Amino acid sequence: MKQNRYILLVQRDPSQREATRSLLEQAGHHVTSAADGVAALALAAKAARPYDAAVIDLSLPGLSGLEVAHRIRATPGGAGAPLVCVAPGDLEGRQRAAFERWFTACVAEPVARTRLLETLARVMDGRETHPHAV
Repeated sequence: MKQNRYILLVQRDPSQREATRSLLEQAGHHVTSAADGVAALALAAKAARPYDAAVIDLSLPGLSGLEVAHRIRATPGGAGAPLVCVAPGDLEGRQRAAFERWFTACVAEPVARTRLLETLARVMDGRETHPHAV
């Protein structure tokens, strides 16, 4: 995986957000983070360049992670970026159908560090272009 990629991290829990941010930065990436969907969309709208990927918590306050995924495509920062969802366990039924439409990949909570890095490597390098739960 190339280093120095630009990643948007949208995660509701402050301690998990900081731990994930630290992990991604230690891997050599530039990370912009938000605690909710409204803030994430504002960041993506003002982004100087497109993000290489976005990691989006499905259980966000206010706008859901699915709504953020839907809307982020219309922003300069989100257009074309592969989206990775962070989901609380298995996706079923309606959630799975929405996931398959909007996300390139998904990792289950609690997020395993190596799993997240491997998933991001696959989606950013174009090795995974269809929805796939991991």
